[in-house]
Amino acid sequence: MPTFVLQSVVPLLFMLSLPWLDRRKVLLAWPLTHLADLDYAFGFHRATTHNLFVVLPFVLVGLWAWREGRAGLAQWMLVASIYTGSHIAMDIFAGGVTLLYPFSVHTTCYYAEIKVVTATNTPFLDAGRCSFSGVPTVATVYTWLPYTEAALLVFLVPATLAVLGWRAWKRRRTAA
Repeated sequence: MPTFVLQSVVPLLFMLSLPWLDRRKVLLAWPLTHLADLDYAFGFHRATTHNLFVVLPFVLVGLWAWREGRAGLAQWMLVASIYTGSHIAMDIFAGGVTLLYPFSVHTTCYYAEIKVVTATNTPFLDAGRCSFSGVPTVATVYTWLPYTEAALLVFLVPATLAVLGWRAWKRRRTAA
């Protein structure tokens, strides 16, 4: 199940890997990865703000801005669309979301895991649909940072800071 950390780090690293995106926009818009989780505070979690209608305004404004030649605004909307959409897409594989809420309370849910038969060392894909009618239920306890993701962060955070520092040092050196 993707946790708060994975839903933050994966889209951020993806966005930072796109050289044509303005890094300031990527970093400033980063909190939008959790815009969908506002429904924890009100309404039904995984329904009220975990739907296509949260992403749609960013996409529509982005398309309009692109057609009008407003590249800066179009890039902001692209970043916002990817951040909000990535959260919803990950939650589809973590218990599901109601993509068309409030017009429908059908939960869209899928699962996919690669497993290995240890006796023969044979991998296989265990995947399928787990969709159902109704709003997903919320777990009473949520693991915010499991040990596996803590291990990922121990590597990713210093590595990312080192790369960003190296790029900044290199830019300053070539500018001088």
